[in-house]
Amino acid sequence: MFESAWDFFETWGKSASALSSDLVGAAAASYMQHVSNPLIINPTIVTLVDYRIKSTEPRMWVLSLFQLAPLFFTRVAHGVNSGPAYGAGRKEKMSNNVGSHQSCLGGFATLNARKAKAGQKRDAENNRSRALAMRIEGLDAGVNDKAKRRGILFHGAHYVNNKNAGRSYGCLATAQSVNNKIIPLIKDGTFFFAYCG
Repeated sequence: MFESAWDFFETWGKSASALSSDLVGAAAASYMQHVSNPLIINPTIVTLVDYRIKSTEPRMWVLSLFQLAPLFFTRVAHGVNSGPAYGAGRKEKMSNNVGSHQSCLGGFATLNARKAKAGQKRDAENNRSRALAMRIEGLDAGVNDKAKRRGILFHGAHYVNNKNAGRSYGCLATAQSVNNKIIPLIKDGTFFFAYCG
């Protein structure tokens, strides 16, 4: 549908969706900087997160260069040390540091999917089952390049529901039912961009 990536971002920037023009502009610049990275295998799928939006509202978009409608628009958690439980993320509370339990910003490549315990409820024996999760690789040196080492994942979580996304340890947690549909679509080399102004 779009003649170029610039056309794609420009169209979204002018659309009536909840996507702000500054988010789209920053995402476009990051995409163009990183699209030639060998980790970006499928540049036609783009995932955007705007942490300035409260966690009680949808703030993650999965977009396709082939259509002018989000494939997904959903709630996503921010790190427990990146903002209040029912509020927005705070730019000064984002981090690349190991052990910070904060969200990180910038451009990423999605990696492989796997089973993980992250976000799953404990049973009566204090065990957690494994569910679908996906690793990401930060592409911006000094900004998010420790994401993989930190174990930052996309994963489903029991604390994300239709009213609030809760808070994670820095991972991108969505409702389990949504996660199970998003990960197969965006795994293995698509572009992801997280923004907070």
